[in-house]
Amino acid sequence: MMVYLPGRIAFLAMPKCASTSIENALRPHCQFLATGYPMLTHMHVNRFHRFVMPLLKATGHKEIETCCLMRDPVDWVASWWRYRSDDRWSAEENASHIGFEEYVAEYIAGEKKDYLPAGTQAGFFWAPNRGKRFADYIFRYEDIDLFQDFWSRKIGNEVDFGMHNVSPSREGDLNDEVRQALRNFLAEDYEIWENRTIKRENYTAFCEDHFGAHAAEVAPAQR
Repeated sequence: MMVYLPGRIAFLAMPKCASTSIENALRPHCQFLATGYPMLTHMHVNRFHRFVMPLLKATGHKEIETCCLMRDPVDWVASWWRYRSDDRWSAEENASHIGFEEYVAEYIAGEKKDYLPAGTQAGFFWAPNRGKRFADYIFRYEDIDLFQDFWSRKIGNEVDFGMHNVSPSREGDLNDEVRQALRNFLAEDYEIWENRTIKRENYTAFCEDHFGAHAAEVAPAQR
């Protein structure tokens, strides 16, 4: 979690969505940071509003918006599988012994194993009483160039997310039945993915609305 106070914007880091790369790029520009420990690095939207916003308001920063990345839900699970296949993990945390289809089957079954994802991306937007509290701006991980452009415009200088903490390369595929079962299991994630994320075809209009009529002059043009 990082806050760029001049731009009144907070970056909330969805797990397995280039968090390390983005943090490294934004760290020199942000004034309020909570990183280095998973519960802080990947602070949920509701926790940000419950615990961080009162402090920011008390110091005169009352209008802070939030943004995050969200990944295609099936690819998000695949990213966890690749990530946990690295030899840095202990035997209990390592998924190198298991194929992707078996990994998905265990995930859907709700197995409590250290190498499986903890929850879903939809859980990042959890709020009390079965509610949801969404980030103000949800970009797609697959359109990370737009997210980089958004932050460049906010800061007024070009930022480069680069590539850090890259997962091992590993091929895995799902048959149609298992893929559909996973999509059904992640139905809530897909509903958010389809209806709440900023889409590439709407990005120019989004910038004009967010930054004003002269959006192209604010920072580097869309790449």
